[in-house]
Amino acid sequence: MKRGVILAGCAFAFGALAGCQSAIVGASCQEGFSLCTDECVNTRRDFRNCGRCGNTCGDFVCDNGRCSDELRPAVKDGGDRDAEAEFPDASITDAGAPFDPDTGLGGCLVGQRQCGDDCVDTQHDRTHCGSCGKSCPDGQICSGGQCAAACTDGLVQCGNSCHELMDDVDHCGVCAVSCASGICEDGACQDAVAGQVVVIGHDFNNANDAMRRIAGNAVFLARGAPVRVLSYRGRATAASVSGVEAAINVAKREIGRDWEQTIADENNLPLQLGAADVLLIHPQTGATDIALVRLGQLWGAALAQFISRGGIIVAFESPSEMNDGTFRLLEPARIFGATKRIEIGVQTLKVKTPGLGVALRVPDRYLSASHSVRFEGLTTGGTAIVVDAGGRAVVIQRVIVPQTP
Repeated sequence: MKRGVILAGCAFAFGALAGCQSAIVGASCQEGFSLCTDECVNTRRDFRNCGRCGNTCGDFVCDNGRCSDELRPAVKDGGDRDAEAEFPDASITDAGAPFDPDTGLGGCLVGQRQCGDDCVDTQHDRTHCGSCGKSCPDGQICSGGQCAAACTDGLVQCGNSCHELMDDVDHCGVCAVSCASGICEDGACQDAVAGQVVVIGHDFNNANDAMRRIAGNAVFLARGAPVRVLSYRGRATAASVSGVEAAINVAKREIGRDWEQTIADENNLPLQLGAADVLLIHPQTGATDIALVRLGQLWGAALAQFISRGGIIVAFESPSEMNDGTFRLLEPARIFGATKRIEIGVQTLKVKTPGLGVALRVPDRYLSASHSVRFEGLTTGGTAIVVDAGGRAVVIQRVIVPQTP
């Protein structure tokens, strides 16, 4: 994204005019400005009110109403951060780099479905119970997506809906107790746990044991028993999908853990994420950049929330004449980004973190298969787990730790 200097106050709003005027005309702001507290600001450019009042980009530029990933010039130059204490950075940090899940992205949050112009939880909403537009009769409530006279299956009535108090972040333990961390376990709010994203530059049409272990290790970073995997196939090839799934099954047998797979529905992925530990994104060789970015924007809010709640995203990459990278899906939410994906072919790769995490049981050197790729110009944080002969990243793991107050 392009960035520029953002200046507060009337000097920014009317730099082209003589003198310093108020943007307020009568009781409202002039066209193109929004009233935030007692000041008229351009929410398309103001890093303190980006897209809407109070949505700060911290050290980063506000570009067309959305927080970008480039530092403001004043910050890069080591100058005044312009009242940084009043406008704190994003809520998640990764090696010191802010990660803001509230970027003004569209789409529904985890566990919700789009019904008309609204995002609803169809498991509990009386007007959309089980599916959009299905309203419960008077005197009935929505319990687990079914209209009923009373809550069933151990659910508890909170207001006009039924909830599982053991894991409901808005009704944790008792009704109306909301978890700031977004995590409710055994009826108690828990400190948020780290979310992770692993991007793997291998084509599993033709994989060796080392590559299979990396894929399996990435999925089994999750804590679930079995690990619940939501698999987005989209425009991936059948051979690639089969290769990835075979790799996970190899790891399953080696480490004695199990996994269960749900195929993602493109339109309802935010809803499905509510019951997933891992989102697995197959290489979208048949998708265009426009389509990938559109999906990234549609899913952005849910993906960011999924990561902030400790979810794992595993994305596979492969050369494609249709797009610049499957990772474009993750860029709108700033979970992962790069400037280039470059095919490297068959060569000896080096594991930089042998024996740890994604590289567990992987030789410290192994041969890549055809159609492997590397990533250049990373725009987000992360650790290169596997590099090519030139030291450039082929497998990247990013751990995103929620910031405590």
